[in-house]
Amino acid sequence: KYILKYNGNSAEINFPEGTTGIYKDVFAGNTDITEIVFPKEVSYIGKAAFADCSSLKKVTFPNGTKISEFGTMAFANCTALKSIEIPETLKILGNAPFIGCTSLSSVTIPGRFLEDFPIIFKGCTAVSSLVLASGSAVVFDGVGAVEPEIGLDLSGYPRLTTLEISERVTEINPQTLSKFLY
Repeated sequence: KYILKYNGNSAEINFPEGTTGIYKDVFAGNTDITEIVFPKEVSYIGKAAFADCSSLKKVTFPNGTKISEFGTMAFANCTALKSIEIPETLKILGNAPFIGCTSLSSVTIPGRFLEDFPIIFKGCTAVSSLVLASGSAVVFDGVGAVEPEIGLDLSGYPRLTTLEISERVTEINPQTLSKFLY
């Protein structure tokens, strides 16, 4: 069961149980929404589904969520959004799903998406805390997510001061994280 259209003005969106997807652009530009609570069954959030929801502050995925895909620019320009915890179940991230979320300061992501962090969170200059979720298996040795000769450019995140890494990370290239090595 997909949500195809929304004409309401509620501040909090609680989707009905059984909802499995949110179609593209359904909530785009809605400035009334401040909080979204997804049911476990939602597996897909479409392209720009929540783009330009400038009052959106909180997004919640429950334990046991089945979310597996965020469409391109799914939460783009949600300028009030302060934190996001991307569940381990997520397998596909469209292009720039959080671009322009200028208040976003705390991010938790599965390690497999670390290499794409600068694209996923482009323009999110308030990010000060990045957590690579437990259960992530990231290797920084040229075999895994970030190749040593390329590294990970975090220069677009001047406020990033906290990096928490899962115990499953087996090796880190010092050049990749030189900003955090003193």
